Order: sequence, then C-alpha cells, then structure tokens
Amino acid sequence: MRSARGADLKQVKSAGGTQFHADNMGGHRLFARLRALPVPVIAAINGVALGGGLELALACDIRVAVAGARLGLPEVKVGVLPGWGGTWRLAEAVGPAKARELVLTGELIGADAAARLGLVSSVHDDEAALGARVAELIGLLERTSAAAVGHAKTLLNAREDPAGVHAAAETGYVAALLGTDYFGAATADF
Repeated sequence: MRSARGADLKQVKSAGGTQFHADNMGGHRLFARLRALPVPVIAAINGVALGGGLELALACDIRVAVAGARLGLPEVKVGVLPGWGGTWRLAEAVGPAKARELVLTGELIGADAAARLGLVSSVHDDEAALGARVAELIGLLERTSAAAVGHAKTLLNAREDPAGVHAAAETGYVAALLGTDYFGAATADF
C-alpha cells in the first residue's frame, strides 16, 4: 500500500445523507469481508495511511511499515469521525486509552511510534526491506495449515462479531453431530 488516504472529502461533502449512509455501509461490509477472509491479509504501509486508509490497514491481520510512514485518523480535524471501524479496531490494536487520544486529537504518528503502540508489527528502513519482510511473512504463512489459520482467524475475530462466530460454531457442531450413530438411531423412526 503506497498511499491510502481514505475518503475523498469533496465526494463525501456532495453526497446526500441517504447516499452517504449507503456508501459508508458498503465500506463497512467490504472491510468486514476483508477481515473475515480465511487467509491472512498483510498491509504493507509505504507512505501515509490516513483516515479510511488506516481503517483499511486496521482491517488487515498483519501491518508492517516503512520507516517514513505516517498513520492516523484525522477525521475530527474536519468535523467528522472515523467511519469504517477505526474507533474500535484502533482500540483493539493500541488499547483503549491511546486509541481515545489518537481519535479525539486526530494526531498523526510515525512508523516507530506505531510499532511501539502495536499498530504495526515492524518497521523497515526502505521499500526494499519492507518488501523483503512481506515476502518473509508470506513464506512463513505458506508453511502453515490453511484450515488451522482459517479457524484461528475466526476465533481471533470473535470479539468483532460474537453472534456470527457463535452461529458458525453452532452450525459446525450440528453438522458434526448429524454424522453420529446416536443421531442416526434417534431419528430412525421419523
């Protein structure tokens, strides 16, 4: 991700309330789908990740950055607030106290500060080193069980959609029980 600056403020301003609501909910659905993918998603931040750009990175599983990167949710500076999950995903990444500070002030931070806070997992000197780390992460992920990683992501995301995770677990358990001898015997007379 070279630069992800978020929504076009001119477009947001010109959209009516109904249109904005529909478009913004579409962004929420997109980021939720990204987060729910059964494979890990890596955000490589090489430049700025502001507003919706940072919210996109927050929807990813692993975030790495180049040393000169700048990150933030500056929406309050223009009279709005993060609208694509930034408030809760930032709190998940850096803790509630620091998330409150960053969201309420709109402060931008550098990559090193983002790493100290846990917003990014590592910082790299330049684009080549960033690319090498992404390649290394992909190599590590390729040596894992896709099924185990997918299930782990489901559990890691449980706080975001507890009802959805519960429904998926419930469905899986019922499906497994359908194949048991007990179920077969108990339903033979139906």
